[in-house]
Amino acid sequence: MDNKDKSRLAKASAYYPNLNWKILPCHGIDNGRCTCNKTHGEPKEVGKHPVIGQWNVESTSDIDKINKWWSANPEYNIGVHCSKSGFLVIDIDPRSGGPESYVKFLEKLEGELPPTVEAITGIYNGDDRTSGRGRHIYYKCDPEEDLVGNLNSLELKGVDIKHNGYVLISPSRHHSGVTYEWAEGCAPWERLIWQRLPRSF
Repeated sequence: MDNKDKSRLAKASAYYPNLNWKILPCHGIDNGRCTCNKTHGEPKEVGKHPVIGQWNVESTSDIDKINKWWSANPEYNIGVHCSKSGFLVIDIDPRSGGPESYVKFLEKLEGELPPTVEAITGIYNGDDRTSGRGRHIYYKCDPEEDLVGNLNSLELKGVDIKHNGYVLISPSRHHSGVTYEWAEGCAPWERLIWQRLPRSF
């Protein structure tokens, strides 16, 4: 990882607390390897697991604490604790038919969903040998809301609900070699997270 990438991560980690997002440091990726220096069973674990043990307790918007983490290691990826930050994230995974399932998801709702904060994630290879990038779509949600983690029971494979957990945010590095980026016109400084939770689910 070059100094420019390290600078972007440290700078971004100091920005998100201004939104009252609760941030946690995750191991990064350097030359395709997880900075924890351990071998992972699955690529999806590379550069995604928290550095801190009790991340659900220690995630914070305290800028002094966050600066201390990224000063110790500017290669850390940036995680955000979803429920503690007041939102859920719809995770669309192209490996498992996520894009098609998301179309079905929208069909189950009444009317179109207005634009909200959205991120582009890693590059994934599907079962049909095609590749595509994943999506994270953000919605406001009460921290105490009890949600289903995935929508497989609704035949919506490849679409997961991230609420009690965390997701990585821009400009964290993905094991596929790309970085998490905000979709054009959909960064958190460009639009608000949509307020209404799709109650159909």
